[in-house]
Amino acid sequence: MKRFILKITIFFLLIAVTDFCFGQFCNFLYNNAGGGEAQNQKHILHNENADILIMGSSRARHHYAPQILEETLGMSVYNCGLDGNGIIYQYGLLRLILERHTPKIIIYDATANFDIRQNDNKKYLNNLRKYFNDPIIDSLFYDIAPNNYIKMYSNLYRYNWTFLTFIRDFISKTSATKSKGFEEIHSVMNYEPTPSPPKINAWDETKKKYFKKFVDICQEKGITLIITFSPFYNGANYKELEPIESYCLKHNIPLFNFFNEPAISKDRAFFADSYHLNSKGAKLFSLIFSERLKRTITLVND
Repeated sequence: MKRFILKITIFFLLIAVTDFCFGQFCNFLYNNAGGGEAQNQKHILHNENADILIMGSSRARHHYAPQILEETLGMSVYNCGLDGNGIIYQYGLLRLILERHTPKIIIYDATANFDIRQNDNKKYLNNLRKYFNDPIIDSLFYDIAPNNYIKMYSNLYRYNWTFLTFIRDFISKTSATKSKGFEEIHSVMNYEPTPSPPKINAWDETKKKYFKKFVDICQEKGITLIITFSPFYNGANYKELEPIESYCLKHNIPLFNFFNEPAISKDRAFFADSYHLNSKGAKLFSLIFSERLKRTITLVND
């Protein structure tokens, strides 16, 4: 019996040591990332002090060129957008940013798929796993993924999704910080997309809650929050964003609607696909947007 207990004890000790070592190895990869999203996120959280932060999904990341905004506004800008993510990830990211730095302005580019529609909200926590030990992120996991909460205390579980990404970013020499988080798309949409009927979606309660929390923390910290709808080819599916539009109107939150921007939305030459502007479109949109933002900032300051 004693021998059996000893074997069991050794077995669990080996698991604990393996788990600890795996966690340390993943932390090393993340902290020494040469490029990729790991390096970009680390820079945003530990080094970036921009006056203006762009936040949102891939439409934020690929549509707003910080250098163009900086030239027009005379303020520093950094793009924190992340492909495939929306309000849940960005709320967690903002709370982590505010532990060290408070920006003057946040531009949040809203997208129906990641800010309104009902889907698997747990997946939006994946890029926050590294910061699970922070009480703010801990509470996010407890609220959104309670069934996985206990598992997150295991490094083997916590990093199973990001391990290979960390290796890629450790090896990578492509730094997003050089372009201030902005990522250009160089392809051009050479087809006419089939129009799809607009979907009117009920606002996912979890996304709605964290959108409100995002608004509240900006107001609490004295941050000017501006919600934007960047161009979509042919201005399609605008009705999907009506819940956010109504909320902004009700609560006097500035909303810039460029969904059907005349200078861009009808011309395929400015798009990589119907959802995303290419490099040419992003630079034109950034110029148009920065001029409008400049007028708004001037009015507020006056």
